[in-house]
Amino acid sequence: MPKTLTVDVRQCEQTGVSIGTSDDILGLTLEADSIGRVLDAAIQVVPELLEYNHSVELGDEVDV
Repeated sequence: MPKTLTVDVRQCEQTGVSIGTSDDILGLTLEADSIGRVLDAAIQVVPELLEYNHSVELGDEVDV
């Protein structure tokens, strides 16, 4: 069964910048001009952070 991790994405009311963070993924802080771009960046960065933090083993199944 895959492990589920949560990424919180919010838009700054003052600047309009979208910010992604996660209590589940150590070190994840993303910033982009839209929510979609934050999610695109998360898809690229999350596997590397998980491997770097030894949170998962290569080949483990994870839902983000």
